[in-house]
Amino acid sequence: HIRAGISYTDYEHKEVEIPPGGARLIGTVFDNQGLEGRITLNHVHDSGREGVWGIHFSQTNFSAIGVDAFIPRSDLGAVGIFGVERFRRNQLVGEFGIRVERSKVDPGGSCDYSETSSSLSASLLYDLSDESNVLFGITHSERAATVEELYSNRSTSSCSRSVSNEDLVAHAAT
Repeated sequence: HIRAGISYTDYEHKEVEIPPGGARLIGTVFDNQGLEGRITLNHVHDSGREGVWGIHFSQTNFSAIGVDAFIPRSDLGAVGIFGVERFRRNQLVGEFGIRVERSKVDPGGSCDYSETSSSLSASLLYDLSDESNVLFGITHSERAATVEELYSNRSTSSCSRSVSNEDLVAHAAT
């Protein structure tokens, strides 16, 4: 069977700061607007093989505006394809999985970032009895860097990090 889903996010978060003896102030406003979707195809065969294959995509506009903003406005996008297959023969079950994703981050300057990451997994499970089994597995996982990891306290015009501690924006959540 085929399954598809899409979601839209419109998120805003205001950080309220209260200096000693002062009034409540909005320090930074975080805003995310984005679209995310997934389409999957599940299949089952009489031969004991089954699996799921699909595509996942996202597009987000991120911004942090205010005196404590330490990440530039950025457009984030990703497209990934994935699949998992399972094979069963008597007491032996084998699985293989793969995911390849292309991620892009555009902070509106000269420091655009794009990366392709991949993850692989394979396993063999042998049922010794109804209560016990033996499992052998191996995995390799990668992920692209997040916007916070890439651009916190970084100039998008020169692509360099701040060299002076006075230029860094300290943020309690990080």
